Order: sequence, then structure tokens, then C-alpha cells
Amino acid sequence: MAGAVRFDFQGYYMMAAMHAGICLLLGVLVWLFLKGTKKLREKIAVG
Repeated sequence: MAGAVRFDFQGYYMMAAMHAGICLLLGVLVWLFLKGTKKLREKIAVG
């Protein structure tokens, strides 16, 4: 029984860590996308 409970907790923490990692990754991707489009808009405005 104790092994099953420990496994459930490990699964919960692994899912939470994975969720945090995915959220951080998506945040970085959105930031890079916005940064890239800002440079592109500036280049079009200047040109």
C-alpha cells in the first residue's frame, strides 16, 4: 500500500513539474515570437 501511495505522489509531482515546464516553454516561445514580429514591423516601417 505504501508503495502505491508513494507512486501516486511521484506521479503528481512529475505531472506538476511537466506542466510548469510546458508553461515556461510556451511563455518563452510567445516572447520570442513577439520580439521577432516587433523587429519585422520596424524593418517594414523603415523600408
